[in-house]
Amino acid sequence: MTWLARACGLLILVLAFVAARMTSSMDFDPEPRTPTGITSPILGLELARTGDEVRALFRDPMGWHNRNVYRDQVRQDGAFIACYGALLAGLGSLAAFRKGARWRLAAVATIALAAAAAFFDVRENRAMLTMAGTDPLELTDDLAQATRLQSLLKWACFFGALAPISANFLTAQSADRRARAVARITGAFLAGAAILGLIGILHVAAIPWATILASLGFLATLALVAIWPEASASMP
Repeated sequence: MTWLARACGLLILVLAFVAARMTSSMDFDPEPRTPTGITSPILGLELARTGDEVRALFRDPMGWHNRNVYRDQVRQDGAFIACYGALLAGLGSLAAFRKGARWRLAAVATIALAAAAAFFDVRENRAMLTMAGTDPLELTDDLAQATRLQSLLKWACFFGALAPISANFLTAQSADRRARAVARITGAFLAGAAILGLIGILHVAAIPWATILASLGFLATLALVAIWPEASASMP
């Protein structure tokens, strides 16, 4: 059990490294014009509603450079998908060590949602590559909507997976009061991310805020597994 908690901590560090590398390589020129309510160029392309919004992100007709940046982001995203999929599955599997069939079911549900999130993320990336390779005059609303659907399904599964993970941390029963407190803080961040993220399926402006809460939850998880791995992996 302890090894699984430590493996999750390592995955969080790798995930942070990959995210930082991806962010540092986003050298858009000119700066993409993102849809209303979204500030991230990547999230903007994922959730664009129309061909016009996609062209504004690429900055067509001079969008060849931005299209290449988006292609590079998609290539790097493969490692990111693998890391967060494994992390969600690992954190969900911690619940399987608790007593009661409901926790084993929660673990199975989390693993299934993690796999589904990764699956839809890959499909989303393929749709983004299709848009990046499409002539500006042929960028239709249908192409944008097809990408948006895969993105919303991905986010629904991702934030859905956080719900059982947060429940596991929120109900931790460690003998160490400090470990118990950190576990509850972790659970609160992840529960907030799950709730806000699922709201974001209908109101996409909430998704960036939900990802911030999820990041804080993962940082708290890292502290927990680094200092009290036994407590995080054995919650009777």
